[in-house]
Amino acid sequence: MASKLFSVLFLASTIAVASARDCGWSGTAPFCDGKCKSPRSFKISNGGGGGGNGAACLTGHKAFCCTDQRAGDGCSWFGTAPLCAGKCPAGTYQITEDGNGDGDTCISGNKVYCCKTPNLTDSEDTELEIEDVLNPLEIAEEVVLNIAMGV
Repeated sequence: MASKLFSVLFLASTIAVASARDCGWSGTAPFCDGKCKSPRSFKISNGGGGGGNGAACLTGHKAFCCTDQRAGDGCSWFGTAPLCAGKCPAGTYQITEDGNGDGDTCISGNKVYCCKTPNLTDSEDTELEIEDVLNPLEIAEEVVLNIAMGV
């Protein structure tokens, strides 16, 4: 029972941090001119397309933009060109993927952009607005109650 409760709380914290990272790609292939626009005003990284962010750019680049300038803290690209098989290492989770991510273009596979998994004892990771965590915590509470009632 305790392990189920821990799993639910861990999942809720991961969902909360992911929802606080309101991010997306800007720029349309084939002639990409990725620029961040409100509300996603902060550029976290560049990309060349392919992978999970649409068609590849023939010219220019796409921009990975977020509403919070700290959204890229604790995040990195994983996967090495030319044969990219990007996977998030233990202790991180995937935010997006791209055919070139932080530089060299992948001939096959993709690079993945991974962020540090939140640690509930680390105050830096838990500095979220209450609106960012309210819904996931309500869901977690309902799951915990169902577990306790044997549902």
